[in-house]
Amino acid sequence: MLSILPMLISVWKRPESKKTEAYCICALASFIFGYHVHEKAILLSLLPLAVVAVRNPDDGLGKTFLILSSAGYSGLLPLIFTDFEQPMIILLFACSELFTLSLFETQFKR
Repeated sequence: MLSILPMLISVWKRPESKKTEAYCICALASFIFGYHVHEKAILLSLLPLAVVAVRNPDDGLGKTFLILSSAGYSGLLPLIFTDFEQPMIILLFACSELFTLSLFETQFKR
């Protein structure tokens, strides 16, 4: 609870500013410091963080999103465990990472 308190106070004082960023930080803190965390819980912070990283390229959240998405999505890979699905999922994961890298590269060059 103490890890999300500063962001909650800032949103309480200025409710019109950075609500999505506050949600991302609170979701990530609850994922990191949670007692019992499932692999899928990282999606609660990754999906809004993708929107924030693309919407505000000057904030520097692009690198954070790339690192967290790579770690988060690769943590989901063991959930697909059959031998038939594994090569396809790894190929889709690699394509997704390359696509995300190329999109963010073109987004942040502007």
